[in-house]
Parts: sequence; structure tokens; C-alpha cells
Amino acid sequence: MAVHRVTLTVERPSAELASHGFVRGKLEAINLHDSANVFTIYPRVGPSKIACHFPTALLDDAIHALNHSVEVHGVLSYRDQEPFPYSVEVARITDLELDVEEPPAFEDLLGCAPGLADGVPAEDWIATRRLEQEEEVLAILGERA
Repeated sequence: MAVHRVTLTVERPSAELASHGFVRGKLEAINLHDSANVFTIYPRVGPSKIACHFPTALLDDAIHALNHSVEVHGVLSYRDQEPFPYSVEVARITDLELDVEEPPAFEDLLGCAPGLADGVPAEDWIATRRLEQEEEVLAILGERA
């Protein structure tokens, strides 16, 4: 008795999606070989890494951001049914660690917004703002119910 096996392979085109957006992560690798102009960022959540292709005009920005946390804006590419992008065509690199300053001391903030509460005591003004926010949240939740 002869056994014949038939294998049917169905190829479906892979759907790739692209959208404008940004990703954040640590820029830890740059490849410039043969004008590749690609760096890799490693996000805290989501994919393990994202390849970022950048124009030569952004080379200095990429080099200065090496080993820093960055925000990369551009066209994000997604594979079919994947929730996270696998690559970015970079339009802008923002180094999130540049010019990091200590937050101002409380004394530095005193008097920075005179007249904000229109003479209402601070405690009352804050209580009113909180009540307004609570009412907004309850209205939103009520609409969803």
C-alpha cells in the first residue's frame, strides 16, 4: 500500500502597518557601516528592541544621545497583528536626559502665580478644584455605565 502525502501551503501577503508616532527607550547601539544609519533603542516595556533608521542630518543627535533615554518620533512600522512597532523611520530624536535640573524648592515657587485663587484661601481653592475633578470623573463613568 502506497502512502501519499500532500502538503498545501497557503501564502498570504504579510500585512504591515505604519503610523506616525513615537517610542521611548534607551539608545544603546549605532550602526553607521556603509551608511546604514540605524540605531537600536531598548524600551522599558513592550518589545525587547526597536530598530531606528535615521537620516544623516540626525547623526550628531544620535551620537550625543548614545547611552541615554530618548524619545524617537517618526513613522512606526508594525508587523501584522503585533501590538508594538519593530522599526521607526526617524524624524526627530529627543534626548530625555539633557538639561535635567533639580526641581525647584518650595520657596522658589512662592509668589509665582499671584492672584491665581482670586483671594480665596488656598485650602478652599484646592478643595474646589478637587471637587470639580471628581464630578468630571463621575460624569464620565456615568456615561459609560
